[in-house]
Amino acid sequence: YLGHGRYGIQEAARYYFGKDVEQVNAGEAAVLAALPKSPNEISPRTHPERAKERQIYVLKNMVVTEKLTQAEAQKWIDAPIQLVKEPYPGLGSAPEWIELARAELVAQKGEAAIATLGGSGSGDQGGSIGVGFAIPVDEARSVAEEIIRTGRATHPAVGVEAGNETASDGTKQGARVTRVTSGGPAAAAGLQVGDVIDKVGQTAVGSVDELVLALRQNKVGERVTVSYVRGGQVKTAQVVLADKATG
Repeated sequence: YLGHGRYGIQEAARYYFGKDVEQVNAGEAAVLAALPKSPNEISPRTHPERAKERQIYVLKNMVVTEKLTQAEAQKWIDAPIQLVKEPYPGLGSAPEWIELARAELVAQKGEAAIATLGGSGSGDQGGSIGVGFAIPVDEARSVAEEIIRTGRATHPAVGVEAGNETASDGTKQGARVTRVTSGGPAAAAGLQVGDVIDKVGQTAVGSVDELVLALRQNKVGERVTVSYVRGGQVKTAQVVLADKATG
């Protein structure tokens, strides 16, 4: 996590500097490298002085480890941190614009309009709720390696559509299944419409968004324990995750 709702180096590079990660310079890279320690306390947007202190610390360590020369490090130590004023334009995965569109869809059509988690059939986007989610750098690396190895990336799915289950006080309690894909993993495991999924493995699920993120912690083909509530009773099912594209 790198602050301001940004997960992963790529998204942080776009958010803070308006460029892809391979385009950042050494000074910008040092800022990004320092953020995971205390992203809220050393954000260059809200705490520029602290961010500069941490950037200098990282740059000096890069000199010690011979990643930079003293002259190269000093160049960025002397230079101010330059942040982009607005989100990186023209990026289809820019979270600012995705979230705005998502909020508008929910307002007009409800959660069901985007809450597909790997269903199938004509017109089904097969996991569209995942669009715009920032993925942690470890997952990004795993996806990149998979693409290099096989030529494509797979994304774990259970084959359901769902909406948020909300208590009377507004607290989100899980993801209520609104549709089960025939022949999909959830159907094979016995999940039904109306079940409220509240945990995947050891990860608690309080909403549809959290269900997506919990699934992404696993791989296609893995067997996971899904906890759900049916008729007031907590039940579990063993679900073998499928690729969202085939769901």
